[in-house]
Amino acid sequence: MRKPRARLILLLALAALALGRPGGVPWAEPALDDRVREIASGLRCPVCQNLSVGDSPSQLAQQMRAVIRARLVAGDSREQIEAYFVSKYGEWILLSPRRRGLNLLLWVGPLAAAALGLFLAAHYVRRWTRRPAGTVRRAPEPALLERVRAELADETAPRSPELLRDASPAQREILRLYEALRELAFDHRAGKLSAEDYEAMRAEYEARAAAALLERDTEIQRARAGAAASRPESRAARRRPRRGIVRWKPARAVIAAVLVLVFGVAVGFSLTQGIRARGSAMDSITGDFLTGTGPGGVSTTVSLSRNTIERNLAEGRAAFERGDFRAAIGHFKSVLDVEANDPAALSYLGTILARGGHAEAGLEAIDRALRAAPEHPLALWMKGLVLAEAKEDHAGAIQVWEALLRQPLAPSDADAVARLVTEARGKLAAPPGRISGTVSLAQAVRGDTPFAGTLFVIARRGAGAPVAVKRIVEPTFPVRFVLGPEDVMRQGARFAGDLTLIARLKRDGRAGPAVPGDLEGAAPGPVAVGTTNARIALELVR
Repeated sequence: MRKPRARLILLLALAALALGRPGGVPWAEPALDDRVREIASGLRCPVCQNLSVGDSPSQLAQQMRAVIRARLVAGDSREQIEAYFVSKYGEWILLSPRRRGLNLLLWVGPLAAAALGLFLAAHYVRRWTRRPAGTVRRAPEPALLERVRAELADETAPRSPELLRDASPAQREILRLYEALRELAFDHRAGKLSAEDYEAMRAEYEARAAAALLERDTEIQRARAGAAASRPESRAARRRPRRGIVRWKPARAVIAAVLVLVFGVAVGFSLTQGIRARGSAMDSITGDFLTGTGPGGVSTTVSLSRNTIERNLAEGRAAFERGDFRAAIGHFKSVLDVEANDPAALSYLGTILARGGHAEAGLEAIDRALRAAPEHPLALWMKGLVLAEAKEDHAGAIQVWEALLRQPLAPSDADAVARLVTEARGKLAAPPGRISGTVSLAQAVRGDTPFAGTLFVIARRGAGAPVAVKRIVEPTFPVRFVLGPEDVMRQGARFAGDLTLIARLKRDGRAGPAVPGDLEGAAPGPVAVGTTNARIALELVR
C-alpha cells in the first residue's frame, strides 16, 4: 500500500508546482519563441515578396517580431496582436484573410467554383456516356412496321439512294436500310444466315427503318409548316413578341453585368484597404514611412506615387550595381517623372553620366539633388566620387567627404568614407614629373554640332618646338589628360620646369597647325611640371 500512496503524493506535488509557477503559465504551454514564430508566420512581410514575418530576414520583420514578443509578454492574445497589426496595415497584412465580410469570397469562392466545375463535368460526362432513350431500343409502332414492309415490297420504288439526288437525309437512310434488308433476305435464302440470326438482324434493321420513316414524316410536316408561315398573316403573327423568351435573354445579360460590376467594386475596395499613403520620414514601423499607413492607424487617403518611387528606386539600384546602366536610367527617370527632385534618383543619374564621360552634366544632376536635400548622404558620397574619379579634383572630393563625415553614419560607412579621404589626400600631392588637367569646350561652341576628330595636347618650352604631345582620338568633352616623360617627343629632352600648354582638335586627325574649322586653346600662362589642375578651353578657329 505504501508504493501507490507515494506515487499519489508525488503527482499531487508536481501539480501544485505547475499551478504555482510565476504568472500562472502551465507546463504544457509552448515556449515564448514558438508562440512568436507561430503568430509571425501568419503575418505578411511588408517589404519582402511572398514571405511571412516569421521567414523574412528584413529589418522591418525583425522589428515586427519584437513587437509580437513584447505584446505576448504583456499578456495580449493572438487575436489582439493580429488586430493591432490590421489596424496599422489593413487586412492585407494577414496571410490568411478572416472569414467574414467580403473575405468570404476568398474562402467560399474557390470551393464553390470547384464544386460547380465537378457538377458540370459529371453532368456532361453522363450525357456523353448515356445512350439516348427511345431512339433505337424502343420497339417501333406496328403501323410504322407495316409501312416499312409495304415500301420494301413495292417493286416500283427506287432501289438505290444514289438515284434520288434531291432526297433528304432521312429518305436516303430509308433506302439504304431497305437495301440492307433485301441483302439479308437473299443471304438467308442462300443459307448464309441461320433463321435466328436473320430474324434478329431483320428486326433491328426494320426498327431503324421505322425510326427513319418517322423522321421523314417529321421533315415533311416542318416543310409544310414553313410554307404556311410564309403567308402574310403568318409573318405578322410571327413578329408578335413572345413574352418570357424574348425578354429573358437581355435580363440575363443585365444581371451578369451587375454581378461583374459588384465584384469589381468589391475587389477595388479590398485593394485600397491594403495600400496606404506614406507621411514623413519620421514615421514608425507601425505606420507611415515603413508601412504605408496613416498616423495612428489606417489612413483614409490612398497614394500609389510613393510606392511607385520606392519600386523604381529599388530596381534602379539593382540595375546600377550589376552594370546595366540603360535599365537603371529608365527606372530613375520614372522616379523623376513622379518626384522631379528625388535626391537618390538624381545622384545615381549624375554618377552614370559621369561614368559615361559627361562629368559636368553628372555634377549638375548631383548638385540639383543637394539643393533639394543639402545633407543627403548618398548625394555627398557620389559627388565626391565624381570629383575624384571623373574630374580628378581630389581637393573638392575631400571637402565633400569631410562634410559627409560630420553626419551620424554607421561605423562601416564612416570607415569607408575615411579611407576615400585618405586616398584622395595621397593623390592630391602632385605626381612627380607630370602635368594633369582638363580640356573643355568654350561656352561659345558648346551649343554647336558635336565636334569629332583627334585631340592633341602639346607642351612646349616658350615658342620652341614641342617637348611632349598627348594624342586622344575621338574625345568626349570635357577630357582629362596627363602629360609626362612618356610623352616626350625627342630622346634626351627633359620634361621639367615651366611649359606652355596648347590643346588642338584636328578635324582631319592629322598633326599640324590648326586650320579654319578646327578647335584650339591654350592654358593661361606657363604651367609648371607637377600641376594637377591645368585647364584649357577650346575656341573655334576661323
